[in-house]
Amino acid sequence: MWLAARERGKLPVIYAKGGHTLSAEPTFDTTTAPPIMMTTIAALSRRDARITIGPVLPDDMGTLYLWFNDVDAAKLDFPYVPVDGIAFKAWVEKQARSDGEYLFAIRTLHELPLIGYGLIRNVHPIHRSAEIGIRIGREADRGKGYGTSALRLMTDYVFDTLNLNRLSLSVRTDNPRAIAAYERAGFITEGVLRQANYLNGAFVDMTIMSVLKSEWRPCTCQTAAVQGGH
Repeated sequence: MWLAARERGKLPVIYAKGGHTLSAEPTFDTTTAPPIMMTTIAALSRRDARITIGPVLPDDMGTLYLWFNDVDAAKLDFPYVPVDGIAFKAWVEKQARSDGEYLFAIRTLHELPLIGYGLIRNVHPIHRSAEIGIRIGREADRGKGYGTSALRLMTDYVFDTLNLNRLSLSVRTDNPRAIAAYERAGFITEGVLRQANYLNGAFVDMTIMSVLKSEWRPCTCQTAAVQGGH
């Protein structure tokens, strides 16, 4: 995969194994008309008609650090704890070495800046199971279906590439927008853990959802031609 990046003007140049250079500058997809600008990083990554999931680049670190310290967003998932720069650096380095966690950057096809990230964690080789979490960083980007698309692409990766059998997640029961997005992606509610988390001054119920490989309908659009107007 990608080993390093540096600045070339405003966009990074990405080096692949073997010394080949992959430009991250926008390229035109000419398979359909009218053409739409698509970054090379998007062209090389798993994608659907609007978003791509792929590697985190060095230029993404500042954005990820701010999202990790977003007080309002933390209320949706876990108790807020400030993350200092040293702890964040250690976490990023752990992701690079871990065989049990997989971090994906979520982007639109035609822009390099992050719109979110996804994490596959607790991968169990015997049970062939894992957990997944998705975060769309800015409120302005939520409610547009990006999270559902990213979840479908990452679930494809879990079943088709990692060859796992079960993928699960937990979500606040009083977060209907997230639950609806997970249901659209094919996840099924298994049950509710009553007052399982203490968030924002109160105990809250957590809904457990999952999908099995036998239930999954593969996403057929991850390498589809990019359509104009999205």
